[in-house]
Order: sequence, then C-alpha cells, then structure tokens
Amino acid sequence: MSIFGKQGYIRSLTRRRRRKFAEIVRLTKSVWLARINRLGLGATMVSVTGSSCKTTTSSLLAHILSAEREVALGAIGNSLLDISQTLRRMSGEEDFAVVETAAFVPGDIARKARLVRPHVAIVTLVSLEHYASFRTLDAIAEEKADLVRHLKPGGLAVLNADDPRVSAMRDMTKARCVTFGRNEGADYRVVGVAYDVPGSLTLDVEFPGGKRRLTSLLNGSHFWLPVAAAFAAAVELGIRPETAANRIAGFEPVFNRMSVMRGEGKPTFLLDAAKAPLASLDLAIEAIRSARSPYKRIIIGFISDFSHSSRRAYDFAYRLASDAADEVIFVGPNAHRARVPEEHVAAGRVFRFDDAKAVLDHIRATARPEEVILVKSSSSMHLERIGLALHDMVDCWEQHCGYSIDCKSCGMYRYPFHEHAALRRRNMPARKTARMATHVHV
Repeated sequence: MSIFGKQGYIRSLTRRRRRKFAEIVRLTKSVWLARINRLGLGATMVSVTGSSCKTTTSSLLAHILSAEREVALGAIGNSLLDISQTLRRMSGEEDFAVVETAAFVPGDIARKARLVRPHVAIVTLVSLEHYASFRTLDAIAEEKADLVRHLKPGGLAVLNADDPRVSAMRDMTKARCVTFGRNEGADYRVVGVAYDVPGSLTLDVEFPGGKRRLTSLLNGSHFWLPVAAAFAAAVELGIRPETAANRIAGFEPVFNRMSVMRGEGKPTFLLDAAKAPLASLDLAIEAIRSARSPYKRIIIGFISDFSHSSRRAYDFAYRLASDAADEVIFVGPNAHRARVPEEHVAAGRVFRFDDAKAVLDHIRATARPEEVILVKSSSSMHLERIGLALHDMVDCWEQHCGYSIDCKSCGMYRYPFHEHAALRRRNMPARKTARMATHVHV
C-alpha cells in the first residue's frame, strides 16, 4: 500500500490538520456570506445571552413575536457557524430575528455581536459555566456584557434585575434599558409564582402598562425567568400584553429542556439532558421535589462546570437528589464518584449503571405508571434516549457518537449507530432540511 494512498501513512498523519483546515474554511466562508446578507436585512435583530435559559427565552420570544410579525429564529445551535447560517438563510422579508448567543471562550460574544449587530440584547443571568475557559463569575459577566456594549444608542437592553452582575450592565451602554425580575425596582416585576410539576407555571407581572397573569406549560418555578424576559421584550417591541400572554400560554417546552414525555400507563419523564452545570443543578431537582407523585426517581449523568474535585461535585448532587426523590440513578463513567451510604444501597435507593441502555432495562423492569422520572445530564451522554425508548423505538445506544445535538433533532435514534453514516449520505437533502429546523421562520 502506498504511503500516499487513501489509507496511507501520510494521509493518516495529516487527517486531523486537514479536517481542522476544512472547518476553518467553512466557517470563514459562512461568516463572510452572512456579513454580506446582513447588509440587506431590515429586521430588528434580537440577541439573547446568559448562563442559562437562553434557548427557552429565544424560542418563547420568537413564538410571541410570530403572532403578528414574520420572525426568523436561531436557537439551540449557538456557535458562530450556527449564527452565520441563520443570517444567511434570512430572506429580507422578516420583521424580527431572534438569535441565541453563547460564549464558549473569551471574545466569543464580541465576535458574534459584530456579525449580528443587534438592536436588542437580552441577558438572562450569570452563573458558572464553561469553567475551563472563564474560571470566575466576574469573567463570565464581563464576557456577557459585550453583547450590551455592542448596542447602539437607539437600541434596547432587557436585563435581569435580580442578578447584580446583569443589572450592572445598564451602565455599560447608552441604549435604553428595561429590567425584569422579582426585585422591587424591576420595570417588569414578578410578584407571584405558582407551579405544578409536571403541569403549569403561573406568575403575576406588574409593568408600566398594568398587571398581567401569565400561565405557561414550562416545568419548574425557575422558568419564571424566561417567561418574564420574553414578555418584557415582546411588550417593549410592540406586542400587545394580551397577545403575549396568550402566546405564552400555548408555548410547549423546548425538547430536552425540562420537557415532558407522558404515556398512558407509563412513567412521566422530565427530560433535562441538554446541559448540567453544577451551579444550576438544584433548579431541576427542585422541580421534581414539588411533583405530586407516589414515586420519584432522578437519573444523573455527566455534570459539568465545577471548580473542585468531581467527587465533591457528585457528592453534592447525590445529597440534593436523595433529598428530593425516592431513588437516584447514576450513569456513566462518573457513576462511582458519589459517596453513598451503604444503607441507601441496601434499601434500593441508589443504583449505578455504565450506560443509558442499562438504565432503560432497569426502568422497564421496575416501572411504576404514576411515577415521575427526572433525567439530568450534559448533552454528550444523550440520556434523553431513556425517555424516548419508552414511547418510541430506539436502536442507537452508542455512548460516544460525537454529536452535541439531541437525539430527536438528530432523527437517527431508530437506527443502529453503525448505519448512520450510510443513511446520512442517502438522505442528505432531508438531513439538511432537519438541521435547518432551528433556523427557520416561526
């Protein structure tokens, strides 16, 4: 075999660099095409950032705005490539574009803001995420603030009044600032929150136009934040409060962001397996604590973004989970990290499994029709397959597929992993259409 052949030594040696170069070329081309297309767009550009609630806030706001206007949405995918593709696909007929904007490394927000050139910036909150890149809350806040800094004097900043690092951003821009939150000084003040999990969320909001009760299908009291943020932004952008309230009431949770899967005679799943930073772990667990169910389980996969040892992180997770649920299930390579009392193991209150398929087999063998199961993990483990498998056929149980999108968006979970490459080649146009689902008009 020639060393220069397709499987030869030289091609193998340079494969990683060639792939990296191809990625750079693809990104550079996409960004330049997006810049050109952006010049002809007359839409009001809305960028949403924050350590949490970005996807739900973006999707909900787009849903509200689409009641009366033409809207383009770029959510879930929030890399520079994803954002550039959202801008490229815009036709120029849109009234609004809502773009989720994340920060993975320092300087990310500024690069994306220069591309989007937003008229409106929404900042949800600041918490410890992407610890390897930022290390401190102040560093994260400084990064998020770049979105507000890029607003022009005629722009609008919608800021969380309850987070001091976010509310301080009003001093970093000449744009008009509007705040939301439970703080007494908030322009859109949340004065009451009630929730029933899995069920509905209700909150009362006082704002300059009066007082409005908002009802949402989102699960967990912490979702008052994206509801209030989206309501405030929509009203400030000209949507009538009653229209915004009606649209909020009909909005379904984004899949895998505390979304519900129910089936007659089957457990109810709360799927929250898109991200799992330690700082916000208690929010999802608090939601299941309040659930009215005779039996509750929590499945914990990969936890991210902590500054101390993984053992301490998983110990903390177990203390939270065991206090809220009857049974805790750890899955994956870190399943052994938590130090669990032997009496809890003997009583069947905690289980450890190597992979998602083993957890599914355990759930199937012990399922209770009225129980509620929370699935919490980072996206790399794709634990949403456990819930999907009890309501649909799942035949892909690969542990390291390399994809960060959820299995439902991927659409290949019904087929064994070794068949995916051939299926993707065969269905390339359909796959491209599916990928565009997070960048389409709402």
